[in-house]
Formats: sequence, C-alpha cells, structure tokens
Amino acid sequence: KGKIDRKDSFTMRITAAVIDVKPNGNLVIEARKKIKIDEEEQVITLTGVCRSEDVTAQNTVLSTQLADLELRAEHDGAARDAERRGWIKRLVDALRPI
Repeated sequence: KGKIDRKDSFTMRITAAVIDVKPNGNLVIEARKKIKIDEEEQVITLTGVCRSEDVTAQNTVLSTQLADLELRAEHDGAARDAERRGWIKRLVDALRPI
C-alpha cells in the first residue's frame, strides 16, 4: 500500500537552443534540464516560440513571452516506482472493479 502527495513549484533559469527560425523571424526554442535529488530524477523539457525582438541584450527571454509554450516534467525514481501497480494488482482490479 502506498500513497504519494506531490506539490511542485519551481523557478529557474534554463538554457535553451534555437531549433528553428520561422519565415517571419520567430524563433522556436527548446530547453532540457535534468535534476536529480536523492533517488528521484526529474527531466524538464520546455519548448516554445518567441519573437526575435523579445530576446534581450543578455540573450534571455521570459517564459511569459513564449507562444505555444509546452512544459513537460518527467519523473523517475523510488517514489514513482512505488506508485506504479504491479500486473497482479491490475488484473485483480480488472476482474473486481469495485
């Protein structure tokens, strides 16, 4: 029997690469960051489109200036493994769904 309570919040700077330049000059960017704490690993992937004029002199852009923003967080580790149910438990639940 297991239980996971999770509440995530983060603020960070992340380095992104320009993976495409649209005909109108907009930049498609992608960033990945891997964070490992104890036995838990989290991979954060951010993609989005920004106007080239939104890139500052410090070569930065705020996430609030990204269109089509997609943020994915993938978790792996002991807590995630404990949350997954084994095939026997899934079979019993399928046969007796109540």
